[in-house]
Amino acid sequence: MAYAGAIPLCGGKTIYPNAGNLSLYLTIGFAVVVLLGILLNHKGVRTFHAGLIAITGVVCLVLSQILWISIPLYYLGVGLLFFGIWYNGSFAYFKRTYFSLLANLNLRTKI
Repeated sequence: MAYAGAIPLCGGKTIYPNAGNLSLYLTIGFAVVVLLGILLNHKGVRTFHAGLIAITGVVCLVLSQILWISIPLYYLGVGLLFFGIWYNGSFAYFKRTYFSLLANLNLRTKI
């Protein structure tokens, strides 16, 4: 559910100066869907951290639309939002796999 809300939230060019409030309302609506998706996929403390990361991303997205018309801030928000979703989903598996591969490579080079 979080992924389904993040795709329309971060897809395309949604930064328009003088665009009115509809794009802001859509951004906030999809952000609520993403945060609900993260909360429904409860994984303990990881969910809290992922929620903070995603909320920071949403704040960057909203600020890039209403306060500063800034493409880098928009893409920072998109990156944080997707990282928050990934962190709650399968980041722990990726981290374990990556560090076990590094440990295996270090053992092979020392022999």
